[in-house]
Amino acid sequence: MRKTLATCLLGVAFACAAESPAVLDANGNLLGSYVGEAVDCGLGCPDSSVRIVSSTGYVFGLRMGDGTFAFATASFASPVATQIFYETENCSGQAYYPGGTALTGLTGGFVFQGRVGGRFYSPKSAISETRIRASYTDDMSGCQDDPGNPQVPAIQILPNDPGVTGVPNGPIPGPLTIGQAVVPRAMFRDSFENSQAALAKSGATVTA
Repeated sequence: MRKTLATCLLGVAFACAAESPAVLDANGNLLGSYVGEAVDCGLGCPDSSVRIVSSTGYVFGLRMGDGTFAFATASFASPVATQIFYETENCSGQAYYPGGTALTGLTGGFVFQGRVGGRFYSPKSAISETRIRASYTDDMSGCQDDPGNPQVPAIQILPNDPGVTGVPNGPIPGPLTIGQAVVPRAMFRDSFENSQAALAKSGATVTA
């Protein structure tokens, strides 16, 4: 019995430490798992972009050439960069990601670059909900009041927290490369949310 259990634990440790397709920045720093190409029309289609899953399980997209964020769209179904909106008339309080019909079935767990105000993320617990758009942020003129709008589907977002999302706030140097690497993963949904702590508890070896 003990021998079988030990064998299973070794098997789990081996699986956790296995290399997989990964995305690295120009300095060889691990960004996360490579999960496919991303459609990005922000600079004209096609643009060489990739979808990435961070070490804490958040999805984001980057351009291969320079490491900039490819789009704001969380579902990657639409390439159009999206404005952030608020229910107040001065762009204060809780921020929301609008998506119209693109939000069908969309939930949290993504990071994107806002038009203004840096990077944002939607918590994994966030779900689509109906909210009133009273103001929004714009590239050219900052906050724009937009009262009298009907309710629209949206998803809650927060300023990006690298400790939660595993996605940095600073510049990501390009060009990016796709290689083989061990991508740490949080294994427990309790007090061991931290990927490194989770892997240490499992007995897995973390390598860069």
